[in-house]
Formats: sequence, C-alpha cells, structure tokens
Amino acid sequence: MHYSCGQTRPPNLDGSAFVTATGAAVMLRGSSAGCGLTGVILGGDRLDYYCWTLGNDGYTYTFVSAFEKGAAGWALDSEIPNNGSSVHCPI
Repeated sequence: MHYSCGQTRPPNLDGSAFVTATGAAVMLRGSSAGCGLTGVILGGDRLDYYCWTLGNDGYTYTFVSAFEKGAAGWALDSEIPNNGSSVHCPI
C-alpha cells in the first residue's frame, strides 16, 4: 500500500535495534518521490525504522525517525542501511 503525501504515519512495528546512517538521504511526506521533504538524514544519524511499503512509483520506502533531530518521514530503501525495514506496513 502506498502512503500518500501527508498521510498519517504508520505504526512502529519494526522492533529491530537502531541503525546508524552511513550517508545522506532525504525523508519525504509520503512513500513517493513526488512528496515534499520532511528532513534530511546524514551519515552518523541514529535511525529508528517503523515499517516499509511499496510506493506508487514502484520503489520501496521505509518510514524512518531520526529522533535525535526531531525529524521523521519516508526514505527510499536503497539509500538507507540494510535496505530499510524488514517489516511490511499494514494495509
């Protein structure tokens, strides 16, 4: 299921440990490249993964909280460690 731009954040279902970003990535308002930015992930940021979903553009996205920055949003799985969450978001 695609989470449209600005839709309510998904539940935090991924109980894995925090991961540390190794490079830069953007956080979006929905699971699509067409959604606006909510923040930027930088190398060294600690990330909390919630769950992943298939975007309407055919790519997979994970909802990420960079809580130390106070920012959260959808990140393209190919741009974050471990290709994002291993837990699928509910429909």
